[in-house]
Order: sequence, then C-alpha cells, then structure tokens
Amino acid sequence: MSKCFYCNRKLETLIPINIGDESENNEKMVSCCSNECATKAKNFFQRFYRVKVPFCITLGVIFAVFMVSSFVMFASKFIGAILMGSSLSLFGLLFLLFPYATPQTFQIFGIKKTVWITRLICVATIILGYIIAVVLINS
Repeated sequence: MSKCFYCNRKLETLIPINIGDESENNEKMVSCCSNECATKAKNFFQRFYRVKVPFCITLGVIFAVFMVSSFVMFASKFIGAILMGSSLSLFGLLFLLFPYATPQTFQIFGIKKTVWITRLICVATIILGYIIAVVLINS
C-alpha cells in the first residue's frame, strides 16, 4: 500500500498531483491522502523550484568558504576558526530556512517529517559551528 507523499500516512483515497517544475515542462506525479496535503506538497515544490538557483549558489559559496578556512588555519588560526565556524553556522542556517533533502528521503519519510529531521540537523550544525569557532579561537 502506498503512502502520502506529504504526511506519510497510508493512502485511503488517491489524489495524484504533479510536483514537477512547470517552467521546464517536467512532470513528476506523486500521491497525497487529502487536498490539504496535496496543496502543501505542491507549495513546497513550487517554492523549491523558485529558489533552487540562489540556494545552490549560496550553498556553493558557503562550501568554498569552508574549504578556504581549512587552508587559512595554517596562516592565521583566529581568522580560520572564525571562517570555519561561521561557514558551518551559515550552512545550518541555509538549510534551516530552506529544508530541502534528497528525493529518496522525501519518499521514505514524507515531506513533513523530512523537514522536521532536516531542521533538527540544522540546529545541531549551527551549534557545532559555534563550538568549533569558540574552541579553535581559545586553543
């Protein structure tokens, strides 16, 4: 028996929706249990398609800063620690604001639970970034 793509409950009634990118004529059909879940799933993916380019660019910049910080640590431990801690915290903040995970995760847990899990990991990442910055600055 299949499950709702949004809330991950077992489907009693089948409401198919297209979550593909309409601007690219891309169709991807999933099933939801109610009109409410269908609307929420459609809104989630419309938001994703609207912000995916800025999201990916921001993610790339944060990753580049993180990589550069590991090399800066050799020259200046203080600046490297600040860059490393802040890039980890920004990474967590980015995914806190835009809780996008892999399609497989959405299929396993549903959108609702995946967003919750992603945000929980993001809070841990933000705290880890702060701890890394403080520990490296004080050592």
